Amino acid sequence: MKAVEQRWLDYAWTVVNASQHHRRGCLVRDAASGRGLDGGNDIRFPGFLGERYTPEQGLLCVGQVHREPTNPEHLDGDPERFIAAHRAWRESGRLADADTAFLAEVRRYYAATAASWNPWHTHFKRMVVGELGLDMSHIAYTNLAKCRQNPAGKNPRKLSDYCQQDFPVDRLVEVLQPVAVIVCVISADPTREGRWASPSWEPLVFACEGRNGCDVRGRGPTVWAPEAAARVRQRWSQLETATT
Repeated sequence: MKAVEQRWLDYAWTVVNASQHHRRGCLVRDAASGRGLDGGNDIRFPGFLGERYTPEQGLLCVGQVHREPTNPEHLDGDPERFIAAHRAWRESGRLADADTAFLAEVRRYYAATAASWNPWHTHFKRMVVGELGLDMSHIAYTNLAKCRQNPAGKNPRKLSDYCQQDFPVDRLVEVLQPVAVIVCVISADPTREGRWASPSWEPLVFACEGRNGCDVRGRGPTVWAPEAAARVRQRWSQLETATT
């Protein structure tokens, strides 16, 4: 197992085993409760790590909050298997085989659901695939909030801000050392919130509006994404030069 995979699993373990105190705080802030349509509302989701992710080269894609499924048509990718993997890992403990099985399952699930995964098509695919020629195997993904929002909830920022107290995104930045972060939460733009730099790593950060993909200057993705990609390629070149 690669070192970055082991570090990601260490991080993911803390999310999957969120404390009861944290879980109660989520519920107060409109987290989904009960089993939910696929039985997964009690799970806390760390996200996933692509099999070809490489520190200083890979991208970290960030959303705001998970949504509780409300329609059987939304249950693609065998979510019960995905949810069961989280529970099985939590119950088995940090065994090498259990770590490997959990990592494989989150990769399988995200790959299987990418075709219907709105954030990927709406926000991240243009940059990752269209501008940089990468694919999902080169990225990591997480949400600022690790739980699911109640479908009736109207303010996801309550959850994301609360979850960031216990699972700050700069901790994941330290683990992954991504060349860049793409976050589809406009309020998380680095000019507004300085939470992206970790003690030993500072990525490029590009934020866009979750609904229309516009950046903080109101420019659509056809404008800002090529500019962002050019900065990423420049950073790749600088990092490569620094190691040769």
